[in-house]
Amino acid sequence: MVRQGYLDIIPTDPERFIQIDATKTVDEVVQECLTALVDRYPEYFYEWRDNMRLIIAIVQDKDSHLLSDEFANANVRATRLSTTGGFLRAGNTTFLVGIEEERVEEVLTIIRENCESREQLTTPPVHLDTTLEAGMSMPVPIRVGGATVFVVPVEAFHRF
Repeated sequence: MVRQGYLDIIPTDPERFIQIDATKTVDEVVQECLTALVDRYPEYFYEWRDNMRLIIAIVQDKDSHLLSDEFANANVRATRLSTTGGFLRAGNTTFLVGIEEERVEEVLTIIRENCESREQLTTPPVHLDTTLEAGMSMPVPIRVGGATVFVVPVEAFHRF
C-alpha cells in the first residue's frame, strides 16, 4: 500500500523521487544511489567522481569570445588564459575545462563549431644578409585558427 503510493507519485515529481530497484545486490543498490546523488547534486561530489577529464583548448583570440559565450550557454565552466605562440607568434587563448567524461564530446563539439580555421596572408621575415630584391617578400597565404585540443585524465579533482 505505502509502496504503491510512492510508485504513483514518482512520475508526478521526478525532481524529488528516484526509483531504485532494491532487489539487486547491496553493492548495486549503493552504486545506483550514489550515481543518482552525484547526477542530481554534482557540486557536492566532485571529489567522488573518478571520470573527470581536463580539456586544454588553444584557440585563436578571434574565436575566444564566442567560444567563451558558448561554454557559458552550455553550463561548461572554463578558465581562460592569455597565451602566445605558434608560427605567427600571435595571441591565443587557452581554455582549461574540467569536465565529466560523458560530457567530453559535447565540449569538443562546441569547440569544433566555434573555432574555425581560416586563411591569412603573412609576409615572411626579411633577413639582413640578403640583397634588397631578394629581401622583398611577397605575402603568402597560411592556414590559421581552428583549435588545438588535449584531453587528459584527471587523477583528483577538488573544489575548495
